[in-house]
Amino acid sequence: MNNRSIAFITHKFPPGPGGMERWNLQMAEAYGKASVQVSVVHFRVGKEPLFSEHFSYFPVTVDPSDSPYRSPRFSYTIGSAARIAFGFLRSLPLLRRHALWQVTFGEGLLLKVFVYAAAFVLRKRVIAASGCVMFAHPYRSFWGALIKKSIMRLMLNRSETILVDGTDLRSELVENGIRGRKIQVCYAGIDTEMFKNSGSSGLSDLLERKNAHLEPDRKTILYSCRLSAENAPLDFIHVLERLPEHSHLQGLVIGDGPLREEMVSAAQKLSHPVTFLGSVEYEELPAVLSGVDICLFTYSRHIGGISQMIPLSMSCETVVVTTRVGDN
Repeated sequence: MNNRSIAFITHKFPPGPGGMERWNLQMAEAYGKASVQVSVVHFRVGKEPLFSEHFSYFPVTVDPSDSPYRSPRFSYTIGSAARIAFGFLRSLPLLRRHALWQVTFGEGLLLKVFVYAAAFVLRKRVIAASGCVMFAHPYRSFWGALIKKSIMRLMLNRSETILVDGTDLRSELVENGIRGRKIQVCYAGIDTEMFKNSGSSGLSDLLERKNAHLEPDRKTILYSCRLSAENAPLDFIHVLERLPEHSHLQGLVIGDGPLREEMVSAAQKLSHPVTFLGSVEYEELPAVLSGVDICLFTYSRHIGGISQMIPLSMSCETVVVTTRVGDN
C-alpha cells in the first residue's frame, strides 16, 4: 500500500455539470501535482468519462440512461441501490491499495454508508468533502430526518478531516454537533486565464451553433445553473415578471434539470422574451458569461458555500446579482 495515495469516491465529478464536480477535480489535480497517487472512483450517470495526467480515473456506471442534471438523490429504488452496492464492491480491491479515502457529502446517503462501513472494517482514514449544506435538506418525515442526520453525524465525526467550501458550511456542521477542530474551509479556485472577458462574439457563435437567437436591442440577463429545486430557478422567472415591460430586457437560461418544463411554461407568460439554450460545455462558459449584461443567480437555503458561477462571472467582468445565501 502506498502511503502517499488517495482515492476519491464520488458521484460528483466531471464531465458531470456543477460547481462541486469542478471543486473535486481541482482537488484531485492538486494532489496529483504534489506527487500523490490519486485514483478517482466516479459513480457516474450517462456521460463519457474524463481523463487527466494527474490522476487515474475509474468510472462506475450507475445508470447510463439517467441525467447528470437531476436533483441530488435522497431515496433509492431496489435497482439503483443494487447497482451502487455492486459497483462499490467491484471497486474495493482498488480502494484497499490507498491509504486515504475522500468521499463527497453533497450527494445521496447510500454510497457514503458503504464507504464508511468499509473504512471501519479495513481501518482506512477518510476525508469528507462538501460544497453544500448537509443537514438542511427537506426530508419526507421527522423519523427519516432523525435517522439520516444521526448517520451523517456518526460518519462526519469519524472523518479525519472535513473540507468545506464556505464558512457557513463550517458553522452548520458545528451547530449540528461536529467537532470544529477537524473542519477546514477550502475554497475552489478560478482559472483566470480561461475565465476572462472575451467580448460578445463567442456568445454569438454559440447561439448560431445552437440555432438560438437573442434580440440585439435588449439587455440580456443570464441564469446558469442546474434547473432543480436547490437552485430556485423559478425565482429567476419571478424576478423577470416584476421588471417593467419598457425596460427592454431578455432572459437567457443555461442548464437543464427536472424543473425545465415548468420554467419554460412560466416564461411563456412573461412580457420579456426568455431563451433556453440548454446545457453547454464548461469550456463554453467564458463566452456566455462575457456576452451577457447581468448574471442573476437565485438560490435556495438548501445550498451553501460560494456558488462557483459567481466568481466565474466576476472573473469575466460581468455584473452579478444573487441571493444572500451561504457565503454568496
